[in-house]
Amino acid sequence: MNSHYSTEPHYASDPVLPSSPYMTRKQVAAYLNVSEKWLAQSGRATGPRFHKFGSQCRYLRDDVLNWARQQRATR
Repeated sequence: MNSHYSTEPHYASDPVLPSSPYMTRKQVAAYLNVSEKWLAQSGRATGPRFHKFGSQCRYLRDDVLNWARQQRATR
């Protein structure tokens, strides 16, 4: 089973998810398979929540996973 669709996170075995609780915009974009530009532009309105450390945006890994689970399309 693909770890991206598992109900339990597998941080250590997932090559994309870091072991740190914080992810950079580049890491989040790679994990979600979207561009960093899309993430930056949609972050405030529709993307996952983020934290600002100085001028740097950081995303909590659990916030990214929870946001991704909520994005299921309905038919």
